Amino acid sequence: MRGRVGLLLMVAVSVAACGGANASPSVAPSPSSAVSPAPSETAEPSAALRSVPVPIDGATPVFHGPRDKKVIALTFDDGWSPRATRQILAILEADGVAATFFPYGFAVRVDPELWRAVAAAGYPIGNHTVSHPDLTRLSPDQVRWQLTAERALVEGITGTAMAPFMRPPDGKWSAATRLAALAAGYTIMVLWDVDSRDWTGISAAAIVDRATRGVDGSIVLFHAGPKETPLALPAIIAAYRARGFTFVTIPELLGEPSIPRSVGPTAGCRGRACPSCRTAAMSQVHQGGVRCWGPAAARGPSKRPTGPW
Repeated sequence: MRGRVGLLLMVAVSVAACGGANASPSVAPSPSSAVSPAPSETAEPSAALRSVPVPIDGATPVFHGPRDKKVIALTFDDGWSPRATRQILAILEADGVAATFFPYGFAVRVDPELWRAVAAAGYPIGNHTVSHPDLTRLSPDQVRWQLTAERALVEGITGTAMAPFMRPPDGKWSAATRLAALAAGYTIMVLWDVDSRDWTGISAAAIVDRATRGVDGSIVLFHAGPKETPLALPAIIAAYRARGFTFVTIPELLGEPSIPRSVGPTAGCRGRACPSCRTAAMSQVHQGGVRCWGPAAARGPSKRPTGPW
């Protein structure tokens, strides 16, 4: 009898410690799958944002750099128009303006000479995926493929390592996107706090008005595609310089080295004096008769590759 009473007391104590016999087990909340809207210059920055973040649960979104330095970072996405991209590159080089490009892979493959010139001129190239999809609609494996395939394609064409940052197309991302990006090797997801909205078809004057609203540490979004963007760019550069701003690349903004690192000779390069292989002259001819393009030649016509993507 005494043993039975002791057993009942032990059961009662166990049930009470677990919150009762009918208590439900606690379940850790799952990460939100809601897609964050594309950032804009009107968005109020969150107090949690940091200029140089430490990834915890995926690639960390960065909307701007430090607010205590009078610097501005111009960024150019997509690159679907070689003509507009060449005009942008010529303006940046002529004015000595630092900037960062985020082309998608298909655009790079359309005009590889152009993107060799961008890399040779020292402009960082960040990852913007191969085909510019909505990453929130892809599986984690598909997101990783988009990023790793883009990196292999761009580095294979330019012979230069890409910047260690990615930017999701249209600024669309989710918790799952962040985790997939981290799995692909990216700890930072570069967004923006100033949107020129050049992609909407607005006039060059309207682009200037919107793009010059930046403050210390702002990241400004443009696209290397709309014909109005290169028309607006000189006035934007002049406006920021008149306000005392210094132009920096995204790596410089976040405290990373911005000088491209060679990852080996460009495929097809033979002989000497090839600027795509980090040497001086611009006379080298690649296999197939396509000439290398140095920075000064970036304004000329392009020879597009034939064949399937």
